Amino acid sequence: MYRCETGFGRRHHLDDAGYGTRTHASGSRASRFLTIGMIGLLAAWAGTASIYILFRDDALKLIVEQQVATTRSYQAQVGQLQSEIERLRSLKLVEQERVDRALADLMRRQSVIETRQSALSAIGESRAVVRQGSSEITGALREPELPSPASERSPKPTPLSDTILIAPPSERVARLESRPLPPLVARNEIRRSIPAIEDQIDDLARALSRMEIEQSQALNEIEEAYDERQRRIRKVFADLGVSPGKPTTRPANAIRSAAATGGPFLPWTRPAEDPFAKQLHRIRTAALAVKALEQDIASVPIRRPTLGPADVTSGFGVRLDPFVRQLALHTGVDFRADPGDPVLATAAGRVVQAERNGGYGLMVEVEHANGLTTRYAHLSAIEVAAGSVIPAGMIVGRAGSTGRSTGPHIHYEVRANGEPIDPQRFLRAGLRLTED
Repeated sequence: MYRCETGFGRRHHLDDAGYGTRTHASGSRASRFLTIGMIGLLAAWAGTASIYILFRDDALKLIVEQQVATTRSYQAQVGQLQSEIERLRSLKLVEQERVDRALADLMRRQSVIETRQSALSAIGESRAVVRQGSSEITGALREPELPSPASERSPKPTPLSDTILIAPPSERVARLESRPLPPLVARNEIRRSIPAIEDQIDDLARALSRMEIEQSQALNEIEEAYDERQRRIRKVFADLGVSPGKPTTRPANAIRSAAATGGPFLPWTRPAEDPFAKQLHRIRTAALAVKALEQDIASVPIRRPTLGPADVTSGFGVRLDPFVRQLALHTGVDFRADPGDPVLATAAGRVVQAERNGGYGLMVEVEHANGLTTRYAHLSAIEVAAGSVIPAGMIVGRAGSTGRSTGPHIHYEVRANGEPIDPQRFLRAGLRLTED
């Protein structure tokens, strides 16, 4: 019993001692692990610190090199972008300069075309003045206002006009003078949209080119018309055997009045080398020559003395005298006319006689250039006075049957240095001026 208890107690004691030993062993092991961990951490920290201390400069150098490389890369990209921007800007400036040059050229051409158009318009106006003046001087006769007679009378046709219209066709003139010049685009709009404006500039250039061609064609036609007019007038002078430029014999005061000239001194300058300007100078010279010829031809009796058609009842030359029934020289041409019909001067000149003259009855005699005179006889009334200077187409009297006449008609004579010549020779020359 005692042995057992002792044994039980000894086992109990051994169990308590083993448990304590195991607990102490576990605590020692944990302490060792903690110590080892701490030592490892300290060693790692020490190693890291040593490595950092040893390799810090190299790391910093590497970082700096990376930053420098990145910066250089960015700078290179920025430089490329700036170069591209400069290139694009240069291209833009080149395009802008090209467009500006094209626009300046268009504006210069437009200014030239406007100047030429003004010159053409001035030529057209001067031609109108010349035509109007020649209408009053050279015999584009206008029917005067006549009192309506009691008995009805068939209307007289319009008289023969010797003035040739030397202007281009009406539709051409209208197109050249009425067509507005194409508008130019503003510069700021071009700068905003250079690519879009290039087509418009090309269209404007083509339009200006067409207008230049049309102006040149019109100028050519005007020059040809003036040359043709000169040729015809000179041919009439040559056919009639008279010379242009010989003035009509007039009173001294009339001669001084006609010869008086004046004006400011404007020295002549040689025309520009521009072909258009040269041709324009030739046309102006030709226009002055035509105007002088028109004034000269105004003093040549190439028009009819009647408003109506030239209905000749008795021609020039030998005929059977209506009174004595014997051969006699008829010194003029008789035109059919009704009593009171206007009798018109066939050329500009000076009235040298306006009175009754034997068998001529009431007669008007007009002196012209080149020793030519015209006579209008058997008048019922005289409308001009001796000594007056009259233009072609002016009414000098009224048809009648005074003097040695069998009935109302117009006796018309043309004399050269006092000798009668066939008036129809001059009338045919006047008709040639109106031929196409």
